[in-house]
Amino acid sequence: MARQTKPGLGYFPADTDRYSNMKIKRLKHVHNGIGMAIYDFLLHEIYRVDGYFIKLDQNMIYEVSIYWNLQEDKVKEIILYCIEIGLFNAEMYQKHGVLTSKSIQEKYIFICNQSRKSSFKVDNYMITAEGMPINVAVMAITAEGMPINDTESTQSKVNKSKVNKSKKSSSIEDDVRCIDIIDYLNLICKANYKYLTVHSIYIHRRLNEGFVIDDFKKVIDYKFKEWNNTEYQKHLVPFTLFGDKFDGYLQQSKNPNLTLKPLVSTNNTPAARTYKNLNEELEAERNRAVKN
Repeated sequence: MARQTKPGLGYFPADTDRYSNMKIKRLKHVHNGIGMAIYDFLLHEIYRVDGYFIKLDQNMIYEVSIYWNLQEDKVKEIILYCIEIGLFNAEMYQKHGVLTSKSIQEKYIFICNQSRKSSFKVDNYMITAEGMPINVAVMAITAEGMPINDTESTQSKVNKSKVNKSKKSSSIEDDVRCIDIIDYLNLICKANYKYLTVHSIYIHRRLNEGFVIDDFKKVIDYKFKEWNNTEYQKHLVPFTLFGDKFDGYLQQSKNPNLTLKPLVSTNNTPAARTYKNLNEELEAERNRAVKN
């Protein structure tokens, strides 16, 4: 009977310039050496267990807290900061409750190729070069240990290169617009949101749907006027304003008599129920930004 191949790795290479990475510098500055230790611990667990991701649940938080002799709340705070500054992908965490990143996945695939690892565990947690989820089928590795799409033609690669350059240019424009929108939200709501992945995800989604900066400003103005100094004031955050109800809020700003369904808690989804405590921590971070 053939031995079952484990998805995890027995080793992974560490980059010699990792301490020059601005994200690492920020983590060290805010959470000192213990922040670095926890991030390194999580990296080892990611590569050791599933190879390129790890499910973040209460058991994992407990394991980290016991190993480093910390309170679980402190561990959560550090992990959430790692997500906030982009060491882990915010989209993957919010959708699936997993910790992973583009660089982690690239390194994992590279090691699999180098070691001729014939198979590895493929889940719905792969990320594109732009940092968003993709169809995992294109990342599968053949028995020879090379990515399946390495056999594509030279012309195909040239065409893809042109498309990627176009996407990169579009991404830069979106980043500029995101900063403008976050700045306007801070001005109107007297908040102190930073331009972070966890906040910009929702803005990028709406921009990709064809909405423009003026649409965001209309929603911010209308909802601030409606919710300020009420029980709904806590919802004056990117997560709510620019979420799935954005178009409804925009239409409402044009027609105040339009009635929308009441706000429904996102904690009712399976992923949110599983990681309820962590999601509450993330919401607390948003609320603190409003107060600062």
